[in-house]
Amino acid sequence: MAKVEDKSAKLRKALLAAISENDVADIVKGLVDAAKSGDTQAAKLLLDRSLGKQSATEAPRIAIQNNIGGHDPEALERLRRNILNGSQTTVQPAKLTVEHQ
Repeated sequence: MAKVEDKSAKLRKALLAAISENDVADIVKGLVDAAKSGDTQAAKLLLDRSLGKQSATEAPRIAIQNNIGGHDPEALERLRRNILNGSQTTVQPAKLTVEHQ
């Protein structure tokens, strides 16, 4: 087991040496841009890594405004369930508001 841990530590050290702060900033900006464009996987990764993973009972409420300016609670609930279970991978760009309780 020690050999695997040693190899992992060496690989982690090499990876950290190869990535600059600017690289990290560029990657995060790309994730933010993708999330804003409706990429739910990017949004999930970004939020999970920055806020920590939440259980389904702790999940934030998500409000979505449709293209005609109204709110559709049933569509919102379907979207929320699909995002939480991983079956929703893309979303048409819309105004999303996340409310943490």
